Amino acid sequence: MTQERRRAVFETILKKTEERGDKFEDDPGFRASVEEWITGTIEISDLWERYRALCRMRQSAKAVIRSKLK
Repeated sequence: MTQERRRAVFETILKKTEERGDKFEDDPGFRASVEEWITGTIEISDLWERYRALCRMRQSAKAVIRSKLK
C-alpha cells in the first residue's frame, strides 16, 4: 500500500469517527505511531500492538489509582 493510500485510509477513519460523534485516539505517542504506519516505517500489526500496549498501560494506571483511593 502506498503512503498516499495509507493517508487516505486514515483520513477516512477519522471522518467516520467524527461523523459518529466519537473522538479518535489523541495520545501523541499513538498518533506518532500512526504517522509511522502511514510512511511505511511500521506494519499495521505493529500499530495495533502499540495501541493494545497503550490500553494496557491505561488500565494499569487506573487500577493503581483505584487501589490508592481505597
